[in-house]
Amino acid sequence: MVSLIFGTSEITQSFNFVLETDLANPINGPPGLVSLRRNEENIKSYFIGFTSPKHNVQKYLQAVQLCFHHWRASFCDQTLLVHCHNWKSGIGKTMLSDIIRITQPSNIIEYFTENPEVNSILKEKSSLLEGVYRMSPTKVTTLQIPESQKNDIKAERGRILEKYFGKTGVDLPHNYIDKQPWVCFVSDVTITINLNPIEARFIPALVPKICGLSIRADPIPECKGLGIIRDVNTETGMLYIITPLANIHEIDTLEIHTGEGCIELERDALWSSQFYDEFEEDIGCVLHNVILAETQQKYHPGRKN
Repeated sequence: MVSLIFGTSEITQSFNFVLETDLANPINGPPGLVSLRRNEENIKSYFIGFTSPKHNVQKYLQAVQLCFHHWRASFCDQTLLVHCHNWKSGIGKTMLSDIIRITQPSNIIEYFTENPEVNSILKEKSSLLEGVYRMSPTKVTTLQIPESQKNDIKAERGRILEKYFGKTGVDLPHNYIDKQPWVCFVSDVTITINLNPIEARFIPALVPKICGLSIRADPIPECKGLGIIRDVNTETGMLYIITPLANIHEIDTLEIHTGEGCIELERDALWSSQFYDEFEEDIGCVLHNVILAETQQKYHPGRKN
């Protein structure tokens, strides 16, 4: 059975599997991913790299399809919750409608504060999907909830990322210095920034970007988890990456996104005077190149979708 929920990230019901499509406020796991999860276990995931799917609609919907088809092929005898974003207007409404078309849920539950929108979403005619999809009959439930106090969503997302990468105390930079990084040669991995191969002169600007640690696959790379590019040595061509992943020998692709809405940690959370001493690159050079790279990479190729 497939159930689809949007309007909240506070889920009390129990499901065997969760298809997480909310990039900004996931129920479980780090933001920026479309993923199929079983409790804490990541079954299959794809790195979108932004808090909104609008920056790469095509890859986002491909990821939803791939995760759902994997559940249907391997686990269809177990319950699935599809958790969606709460963006119910414009292109967000169209993408909600498309996720319903892909997953064909038997139950849809909308949590709302003012007016329910689910019937309007089900009647949505426009689609960003290729091919023909239909809307199957579904049971609809709407639940009004009080408007919660607005929290600093970006700060909360930062705390989730810090926890994912292993923060154990107040002093985050020291936590990261103490962690043994994964070391690889630049020449051994494919590195993309905003879907494009990165130029060699921008390699130092990768510090301290969050990257998707992925394996090349068709049609899009499959992400195994996230990493922080902690350092780069341009003389030896080596990257130093902090990640909680244990099995990283298969990783052959680093996916990085930069610009408005990308998944990132605040630089103040990563860099301190003690942390600077651990860098191979001069910190002033790094800061200059980060600014330069972000200036060059403001255009997001996926936005035209």
